[in-house]
Amino acid sequence: MVRNSIFSHPKKYLVMGSLFLMIFGLECCSHKEAEQQNIRPAGNESQTLANWLAQNGNYIASDEVPALISADELFLLRDSNVLILDLRAAEQFASGSIEGAINLPADQVASYFSSRIDPPSFSKIVFVDNRGQLSSYVASLMRLLGYDNVFSLRFGMSSWNTVFAAEGWNKVIGNDLVGKTDFTNHPKRPKGTVWPTLSTGAKQPAEIARLRVEKLLSAEEPSFLIDYKEVLKAGDSMYLINYWPEDQYLAVGHLPGAIQYSPRIAWQPNEDLLSLPVNQPIVVYCYNGQHAAHAVAYLRLLGYNARSIIYGSNAFMHNTLQGEKFVPANAWGEVHQHNYPVVSGVSAPETKKSTEIKAAKGGC
Repeated sequence: MVRNSIFSHPKKYLVMGSLFLMIFGLECCSHKEAEQQNIRPAGNESQTLANWLAQNGNYIASDEVPALISADELFLLRDSNVLILDLRAAEQFASGSIEGAINLPADQVASYFSSRIDPPSFSKIVFVDNRGQLSSYVASLMRLLGYDNVFSLRFGMSSWNTVFAAEGWNKVIGNDLVGKTDFTNHPKRPKGTVWPTLSTGAKQPAEIARLRVEKLLSAEEPSFLIDYKEVLKAGDSMYLINYWPEDQYLAVGHLPGAIQYSPRIAWQPNEDLLSLPVNQPIVVYCYNGQHAAHAVAYLRLLGYNARSIIYGSNAFMHNTLQGEKFVPANAWGEVHQHNYPVVSGVSAPETKKSTEIKAAKGGC
């Protein structure tokens, strides 16, 4: 039997999880207890966690990453069993939101999943924010815990309605570094044997992961975002990663000193993971910051001091991303902007009777 839409009955599902979890004692939605028990602690918690993730599919290196959903796709799902969790501040949420969305601060996400809902009962759980980076970060952390039905709204509320785009993505695209990028192929650090130091005190990797996610989503945790101008000023004091395919890295240039790491491929324990410094800030940037936010969530989970550039390459070489070497999903533009309805008093342009699907696939 198909459940009623969360868009029309959002409160109905809030208490389902508590009863379900008390009966079955589930910790997360997909990692099997037997698999957890068969993982023996490695040299330290970070290595233990990396090995466990690798043996359980390692979302960050899978074809599922980045788990993004477009505004078009979400709009077409409005009458289905989808839960929308809006991570924005309360005043932003009150100014206008997607019908049926629930306002939930990031620091409450972990407890909400474990004690207030039954996550597997929803076909999709979609995180929403302003730009699509916080929601990507949170979605990645929850995916790494095993919740494989979570997604992030691509480009955030800017993609849902032009009212938000006018004050959001439309204001931040920039081209200051077009024609000024670095074309040097900078080598990675040699692979080492040192892992970040974690000390949750937990014995099993699933418990280490849960405690790490709770900490990373806590209100006192430093922001995972950084402005590209701050990165340029920092110079060699930061380990800067270009998170593009190698052919694009070489063909159109990159931020000065940036080192190319291949999306999905790099973050396996036997690949480039141990080339990362453990005592130096790491900055990862992709096209629009959303895939990088997923990667940074993984790195921070393991204990690396990693951050993501706000708005990605769109902040400093937007026009370049509209070239033939890139796909439409890489650059913010008209194809991503819609006039889908909002509630709570936001005056939005009327939605066209015949919805034009403008989905841009691929990339981050």
